[in-house]
Amino acid sequence: MTAFMLAILIIAAFGLAFMPRGVKAAPEKPWLEVKPNYYMTSKMEPFNVSVWLNDIKKENRSIGVQFDLLYNDTLLEVETVTEGSFWKDPAWAPFGTVFVSQVEPPHVLVADLILPNETGGAHWDVFPDGSGEIATITFNGKYPQGNCKLELKGIADVMLIDDKYNPIPTALPTPGYYEIWPLLCDVNRDKRVDILDVVLVAKAFGSFPEDPRWNPRYDTNRDEKIDILDLAIFRVYFGKWIP
Repeated sequence: MTAFMLAILIIAAFGLAFMPRGVKAAPEKPWLEVKPNYYMTSKMEPFNVSVWLNDIKKENRSIGVQFDLLYNDTLLEVETVTEGSFWKDPAWAPFGTVFVSQVEPPHVLVADLILPNETGGAHWDVFPDGSGEIATITFNGKYPQGNCKLELKGIADVMLIDDKYNPIPTALPTPGYYEIWPLLCDVNRDKRVDILDVVLVAKAFGSFPEDPRWNPRYDTNRDEKIDILDLAIFRVYFGKWIP
């Protein structure tokens, strides 16, 4: 692609770059979220996703969290599951936690329980407050093309319990999304990188997550905004195709 051609597309889309960013309203209840929400790669390789608990309040008196992550075991396999830093924070877990996980493809079941104090009986003095990572799951790709959701549902849905062993209401969890495609800039997935792909990215110029024009496929450098860097990368991939 010539510099002139790229410049014309940028100028055509440039007026969209300064649209005001939308604000996503946070749920009133705590909720779990897969981060990153979208992971795309061009090759089979290990990668991490984290499951976060958002907006838990000390007034919830929460001591335990459980979730079931559902994935496509044709595309992915689980390598490791490790505890995140949030639930075991010594500010509310001075005596530690019990972290357990079980992988039964296509499920990853995880539970984390804060241990009570050492005075006898099940008694807790302080409770989690804020947002943070509950677990990190390392996946590895098994197949070179495809996509799937990473959903927090399945054998056992998301569950929070308080110090009286009652469930705490939660908002709907935010899933993740995995995609593997061998040709990075083929954003319309027609197995070639051509002017149609460039135009799609140019039309989304200036967009970001929560913007109605946003599409994570167009964010070719994965920095959560569509800008000159995403268009410039077409200099490398333009004209390439999948046999």
